[in-house]
Amino acid sequence: MGAVFDKSTPAFAGSPSGAYTQPIELDYMAAWMRRKLVSGQHLFHQGDDHTHIYVVKSGFIRLYSLLDNGRCQVIGYKSPNEIVAFEHTAKHRFSAQAVTAAELRCLPTSTLYSVASSEPQILRWLYHAACAEISRAYALVLTIAKRDAESSVAAFIIEVDGRLAANSGSDFSTLPMLRGDIANYLGLTNETVSRVFSAFKKRRMIEVRGRHGIRLIDRAGLRAIAERVSNDRMADLFGDASVVPRRLP
Repeated sequence: MGAVFDKSTPAFAGSPSGAYTQPIELDYMAAWMRRKLVSGQHLFHQGDDHTHIYVVKSGFIRLYSLLDNGRCQVIGYKSPNEIVAFEHTAKHRFSAQAVTAAELRCLPTSTLYSVASSEPQILRWLYHAACAEISRAYALVLTIAKRDAESSVAAFIIEVDGRLAANSGSDFSTLPMLRGDIANYLGLTNETVSRVFSAFKKRRMIEVRGRHGIRLIDRAGLRAIAERVSNDRMADLFGDASVVPRRLP
């Protein structure tokens, strides 16, 4: 579906609190584009020209990269009020695809740069957005290097649930991504992810409804699992479990 211009609304609407998940409200009027996607439709492809900044209004966006061997690597997800991609290159380095029906706000990067040069609010907003992006990258490194399968899945469930909770009026959150995509993102096999979900369900830590509905019954328990350290995985990095760095007191 094509983009629709609407010049009667600020480019970013929301609270001026400065939190990344609360897009700021500008005191100027800018032409922004509204873009609607159906499930499975791409916002852009890897290699496309990087011409706009995109903010998710509703729905869920999957980011993935095509590797040299032809395989697809999921590198992240974007939920409401999040910028889809931080890139400084002229071409997109990865693809963005709607996992569900989605609506986004789009602004030409040239307009953003022009406004940011004179609007400190925009710079603060971008700073918080960049910090959130870096924090998620650190968390993924931690998951791959330090967590076992159960703690990886638990951390993922808690993180996604937290991002979606503010936009859900139900105790149930929706994990719109397939188990295979979760496995790909966490560096696990499909079978391992399914086994962990089944184990959490059996231990009454989560309740599953349908293919995507999930309710966190025991958040404290899931958080404890997410924070668990796997000495086996750390030993793979350091060569000997006895020299695994310990948490400072």
